[in-house]
Amino acid sequence: MTCSLAFRVPVIALALALLASPAHAGDFATDQKAFIRNLFERRDYFSAIAETRRLLVYEPGSARAGEMRYFIEANYFLGGQRRTVIAHLEHNTVMRDPLSLLLLSRAFFAERRYAECAGTLDELSRLPADDDVRMEIALRRAELSLTLNRFDEALAVANESRAAIPRPNPLDALARELEAAAPDRRSPALAALFSAALPGAGQVYAGRPLDALVSMIAVAALSLGAWRAGAAGERGAAVTLGVFTGLVYAGNVYGAWNAARDRTARAEAALASGIISRHVPAYDPLGRMDYKTVFE
Repeated sequence: MTCSLAFRVPVIALALALLASPAHAGDFATDQKAFIRNLFERRDYFSAIAETRRLLVYEPGSARAGEMRYFIEANYFLGGQRRTVIAHLEHNTVMRDPLSLLLLSRAFFAERRYAECAGTLDELSRLPADDDVRMEIALRRAELSLTLNRFDEALAVANESRAAIPRPNPLDALARELEAAAPDRRSPALAALFSAALPGAGQVYAGRPLDALVSMIAVAALSLGAWRAGAAGERGAAVTLGVFTGLVYAGNVYGAWNAARDRTARAEAALASGIISRHVPAYDPLGRMDYKTVFE
C-alpha cells in the first residue's frame, strides 16, 4: 500500500503539471508581451530587444513574428545603433518590405551614407505601397536632396509627389517655400575677379569686411615698401618685397574665392535646415506600426 501510494504521488503531480502547462504557457506569452510594452514605453530599448527575442524563441511560429523582428530593428535604431540596423538589413533578402527598407534608408541617412540612402529609397519607390507610404518616401527623398543642398532636385521630388497624390500633401508647403526662397549665394569667381581688380573687394562682396581691410592694407603696405626700396636703390629688398607682394596678392584673390564659397555653403545649409525643420517631420520607425497590437 505504501509502495503503491509512493508511485501514485509523482504520477498525479506530473498529470497536474501537464494539465496546467497550457494555461501557464498562455500566461507566459501574455505576461511577456505586457513586459515588452512596458520596457519600450520606458525607452529601455535594448531590454525590449532581448525580451522580444526571448518571445520569438518561445513562439517561433507566431503570426506576428515578422512584425516582432521589425520591432527589434526599430529599437536598435531608437537606441542609436544605426550601424547594427545596417548590418542586419542591408543584405537581408527577407526583410525587404516598405517599412524595413525605409528604416534601412534612415539608418544610412543617420550615418551620412547618402548614396546608399538614395539607392534604398529608389528600391523602396519601386514597391507597391499606399499613398501614405509614398508620401513618406517623397518626404525622405526631398529631405536627402535638401541635406545635400540640391534645391532644384528637392523641388522636383515635391512636385512629382504632388502630381501623383492630389489630395492634401505635406509636400505642398515645402514646394511653395522652395519656389519662393533662394539661398543668398555669392559667386566665388566673381569674388576672385573683384579682389584681383581691387584687393579686398571680393571679401567685401562675400560679407567679410574685416578680411577685406586686412587684405587691402597688406597688399598696399608691401607694394609701397617694394616701391620705396626700389627708389632707394635697394634692389635685393625691392625684389624680396615684390615677391611677398605677389604672394599676398594671390592669397587675397584665393581668400576672396573661399570667402564667397563659404558664404554660399552657409546660406544653403541654413535655408535647407530651416525648410526641413518646418516641413519634414522627424522620422518615427514605429509610426506606421501599432506595437500595442503586436504585443497584445
